[in-house]
Amino acid sequence: MQGKDTAHIYSHGLQNYLLHSHVMIVEDNRLLRQLITEVLSEHYNIIEADNGKSALNMAIEHQPNLIITDIYMPYLNGLQLVEALVGNTQTRHIPVILISTEDQKVKINEGMDLGAIDYIIKPFDIDFLLRKVQNIINVISSQQAIPAHNSTTYRYIAPFHLAFSKKIDKLLKEYYRDPNFSVTDMAKGLATSERQLQRKCNDVFGYGPAKAIKVYRLNIAKDYLRSGLSVTITAELVGFYTQSYFSKCFKEIFGVTPRKFVNELSNHTTELPEQKTV
Repeated sequence: MQGKDTAHIYSHGLQNYLLHSHVMIVEDNRLLRQLITEVLSEHYNIIEADNGKSALNMAIEHQPNLIITDIYMPYLNGLQLVEALVGNTQTRHIPVILISTEDQKVKINEGMDLGAIDYIIKPFDIDFLLRKVQNIINVISSQQAIPAHNSTTYRYIAPFHLAFSKKIDKLLKEYYRDPNFSVTDMAKGLATSERQLQRKCNDVFGYGPAKAIKVYRLNIAKDYLRSGLSVTITAELVGFYTQSYFSKCFKEIFGVTPRKFVNELSNHTTELPEQKTV
């Protein structure tokens, strides 16, 4: 019955329930929900919910690997569900695929800004949906630790956030030399709001966009210093107005000043690289 915190779980025995991935289908249209379940249950354990309220409670309880949700549903619609999932530390890691119609592009974009990772338009080929699900589940299964912004300090980044991380890297690669490049510019470059950018950066990197810009610049600075460029020139090349502020930020992130970093490099080589000029 709609509105109650109930769900149906389809699996091929206890062993499969424990070993296979779990996909939640949130759809108030019973026939469509059953069709999706019929196809996906051949590959995954399925959790069904007919409204967003039930889905949220079941997501917290069962921790599915992926959620497929319609946008228009009673009690809690798909967009509200995405927002609630992302806002809960127990469920924010779960990737969401939105189901909608061709005339709801605005709602789809809103859902993507809220944190959904993909969408599919009704009417759709059920095999196409299956391939989407398989691709996402396969990536999750092969997830691995990667360094944040080329740092030697590794931070775990969920695979479904990698696309966002790559977009930031591409944008900063183009603008890190510009000292005037700001969080506002980053949000515009990524076609998102500053609020959503703040949330996504915190989810992916563990800190906000302002620090993401700083960390990216400082990691580039380390490479410049290793290549033999002076501290003064390096600071200018990576978008810092003054050498003193560059040194302060460098120490905050890496625990040593740029000059001490260079001195430590020299202790591991027989001679310092020849200074380069630009």
